[in-house]
Amino acid sequence: MFASETYTPLAQQLKEQTLVEHLALEDLIVPQIKAVHSINDYAQLLHLFYGFNKPVEEAIQKIIHPAILPDITKRKKAHLLLEDLQVVTDTYNNTLCSDIPSITTLEQAFGALYVLEGSTLGGKSITQLLLKTSMGLQANQLRFFNAYGKETGPMWVSFLAKLNTFTLESQQAVIIETANETFIKFKQWIQLQVQQR
Repeated sequence: MFASETYTPLAQQLKEQTLVEHLALEDLIVPQIKAVHSINDYAQLLHLFYGFNKPVEEAIQKIIHPAILPDITKRKKAHLLLEDLQVVTDTYNNTLCSDIPSITTLEQAFGALYVLEGSTLGGKSITQLLLKTSMGLQANQLRFFNAYGKETGPMWVSFLAKLNTFTLESQQAVIIETANETFIKFKQWIQLQVQQR
C-alpha cells in the first residue's frame, strides 16, 4: 500500500476532529442570532463577534505575513464588525476578550484562522436571517456577515488549499489543537458576555 492511499488532507482532518467543539459553539451562537429583534440586540451580537475576533485576528496577523498567505490582509474582518457597530449605535461595548488561544507559532495562527475563516460560510445565511427581521437592516449594516460576498466560496477553497500544505503530523496536531481551543475560547467568551447582560 502506498503512503498516499492512507493520507488524509489536513482540511478533512480539521473538519472531523473539531466537529464536537464546532457544534457546541454553533448550539450556543445560533440562539443568539435568532434572538435578534432590535438594533440593540444586533449591536450585542456584533459585540460578541468583535470582542473575540479583534484580539484573535491581531495575534494571527502578527504571524501570518503575505509571503506565507498572499491574501492575509484581505482576510482581516474585525474592522467590519466595528464599522457595523458604529452604523447602528453611538454607544457600544468595546470590551475585548483577554482569554484567547495561544497564537505564537505559524501552526497556531493557522489553527485559529481556520475558525475565523470558517465563520464566513455561515455569514450568508445569517445575513439573510437578519434582513428578514423587522429592524430594516441595510447592506451597509451587515458588512461583517457578508464580508466576502460572492467570493466566500473561492476564499474558503484557497484557504483550505494552503492548509493542506501542512503535511507533517506534528504541524497538523498543533493546528487541530489550536482550532479546537479557538472554538472553546469563543464559546466561553460568549457565555461570559451573555451572563453579564
